[in-house]
Amino acid sequence: MKIKLLVNNNKGIFDITPFIIDKITLTTHRKNSASTLDFKFARDLVVQNNLSISIDEGNAVELTVNDNKIYKGFVFQKTRNKDQIISTKCYDQLRYLQNKQSYTFVDKKASDIIKSIASDFGLITGHIQDTGYILQPLNMDNQRLLDIIMKALDITFYNNNELYIFYDDVGKLTLRKVNDMYTTYLFTSDTNITNFNYTSTIDNNVYNQIKLYKDNEETGKREIYLAKDNANIGNWGILQYYEKLDDNLNTAQAKKLAEDILKQKNKVAESLSIDIQNIDDTLKLEKLRAGNYVYVLIKALSSGDFSKTCLIEKCTHIFCDNEHSIKLELNGGS
Repeated sequence: MKIKLLVNNNKGIFDITPFIIDKITLTTHRKNSASTLDFKFARDLVVQNNLSISIDEGNAVELTVNDNKIYKGFVFQKTRNKDQIISTKCYDQLRYLQNKQSYTFVDKKASDIIKSIASDFGLITGHIQDTGYILQPLNMDNQRLLDIIMKALDITFYNNNELYIFYDDVGKLTLRKVNDMYTTYLFTSDTNITNFNYTSTIDNNVYNQIKLYKDNEETGKREIYLAKDNANIGNWGILQYYEKLDDNLNTAQAKKLAEDILKQKNKVAESLSIDIQNIDDTLKLEKLRAGNYVYVLIKALSSGDFSKTCLIEKCTHIFCDNEHSIKLELNGGS
């Protein structure tokens, strides 16, 4: 396995791979969070070799594994101990979407909103899939930029049933349809899965009654739009989703939105975490990230075999002593 970690500290681009100790950890998330790269830099080794290499906040960092560039980010945090070991944390461009701003978007698609925000904050974009659906006027006051983008994508999803993955692809903000994120990777309990945890729950983001509302200024009354599943209410009790509607939605749109949310959230949520070790370099698993689909087969669960295509919610790569392991957090799949 070939690993190269480069840092651009404004004095030049330096290969700091020989001065990395312990492990390099790369973590990606499907939504709501920047990707992180964590490593430990031995400052004493640099001094012993009479080199002038330093790592400062804001420096660009790039990770290459087996000749594949898999990460580009920026140094945000350093922690130094008595042995002059510097624990370093980097984030990709999505970290800058933690900034807050107020926006009003009129007749814009989610893809337009991403491009506009990226331009305003000097961020680099790559492939941005045209999301097609034109949103009702979107007013966001003093909100995180990432929350604004995710809100636009959520509205798009509920209106055209198209799910998108928004991420930083080695230094370029990228938006792709989830159906473009399938892989051919197969993980099984008989081969490369060394441990797993399977959870089924109605405790998180599961609802059998959807209640949406908006205040009608003309009548002075609150309008309620309700969708529910009486059978599941009988099984689970009432699990209610309650949210204020955009004032621009008409009655037909509000009713459809309530039904669409019920379809998405009225089911037992399944999650699975797996550990993968002894990875063959030829599989190129270093490219795997949150947002990809993989096929998983686990035998002998109490409810039978688990055999599904699963969406990766969180992916953690660990590179240590010329070995590569992966921890995946997956949704229940299909």
